[in-house]
Amino acid sequence: MKIAIQNFGPIKEFCYDLEKDLIITYGNNNIGKSYAMQIVYLLLKTFLHGNMGMPFRNSYWNIMPFHVEISLKEPENTVQHFIESGKSSETITDLVIRETYRALENVLMPEFMNSCGNTFGNLEKTLENRPVIQVSHGKYTFEMDLKAKKITGGIAAKEVRLKRTESDFHKSRNYDQHLDIYVTTSCEQPAQLIGKEIQQHLLACIRSITNLYNDVYFLPASRSGIYSGMNAFGSIVAELSKNRAYFTKRIEFPGISEPISDYFISLSNIKARANDSLSDYYTRIENDILKGKVTFDKSKNALIYKPQNMEAAFEMTEVSSMVSEVSPIVAFLKYILTSQTKRVSRRKSILFIEEPEAHLHPNNQIALIEIFAELIHADIKLIMSSHSNYIFNKLNNLVLAGRLDYHQYQPIVLTEHGPEGSISKLLSIDELGAEDENFVDVSQMLYYEREEIIQQLNTEE
Repeated sequence: MKIAIQNFGPIKEFCYDLEKDLIITYGNNNIGKSYAMQIVYLLLKTFLHGNMGMPFRNSYWNIMPFHVEISLKEPENTVQHFIESGKSSETITDLVIRETYRALENVLMPEFMNSCGNTFGNLEKTLENRPVIQVSHGKYTFEMDLKAKKITGGIAAKEVRLKRTESDFHKSRNYDQHLDIYVTTSCEQPAQLIGKEIQQHLLACIRSITNLYNDVYFLPASRSGIYSGMNAFGSIVAELSKNRAYFTKRIEFPGISEPISDYFISLSNIKARANDSLSDYYTRIENDILKGKVTFDKSKNALIYKPQNMEAAFEMTEVSSMVSEVSPIVAFLKYILTSQTKRVSRRKSILFIEEPEAHLHPNNQIALIEIFAELIHADIKLIMSSHSNYIFNKLNNLVLAGRLDYHQYQPIVLTEHGPEGSISKLLSIDELGAEDENFVDVSQMLYYEREEIIQQLNTEE
């Protein structure tokens, strides 16, 4: 699946290819890397957890969730015009496609736009630039006009035709290449059959996305500061989460962006049972980087760090910046993420991480990204942003060594493009790795600066 973003905040053009399992965006500060990650996170979250999530995933093919209504107004008008026209047949495929995306618009846009409003400050100003999101997967391709709150698109669908008949016995006939819906003097039955075709396309469109992914998770930058700053709400969130079934709306923190709110709620609602399927990965982070264990204290409703060879235990406010930044990553792998390695469905979880290298020595950056490169084999997709050339170069080495399949890795560079915003570029990559188009200029600048200083010193002598 591909998701493209246009004219949203600082972004002019950005594209994610979610067929890749390890996606990292490199680029300068304040250029839109976090914007892109949050937009895609919120969109996938709406598909998986919104009104269109689990009911669609669990419903039978021919049963629509109760909250989805397909309007028959346009199908009825179309059939009536066909009756009055005297034609023997008429193709209405465009009507079916148009009404399918209108139905998708009704269930997707309100909740997604609410999430955007919770996340991006001054959204109304952002909408003035007519932001658009394009989604393409399989036979479904659609465009979301966020200002107009409209969805349009195309479907590689079989032809749908109205055919005149004198018999009330024939209703429809489904062929490999087309569907014939028979019309007599009444528009009621044909309109209902058109509505059923629209329902099936809507369900198939949503399922084509929800069946790909198990869940989505977001770890923001400054993980330690956010967690420590909001920890006073931890016990309240935990109690509310226990009674989640009684709430008609999601638990949200006013004034705090939705991805950050989701991040904190996840850490405050840990059940304190470790996920064994990912133990190889989080144990290596604990042993090789943290030099200690991360646990969850249910009585304190807080993450706890226990150093190796010590009886002491510390909360996140008492440990180093490195420990407090990496511990939430371990907690997500240990307690929150779900792996599909033992299931037939093979849905993948997606973990968004902003700046995983924050507060890490280069040695630890390299160790962490090496574990991440292996984590994708546990049916986890990783989508990250980074400022680290150590991470970039280490991934190139893993590709060169054959330890990371370059078909699974997509490095992206986001660069400024004048006042219109930034543009993403998918870096070309092969078995030798990807060419550096982000850090090399800085390295050259420092090298030339050093040469000039040495030359100046020699001149002074």
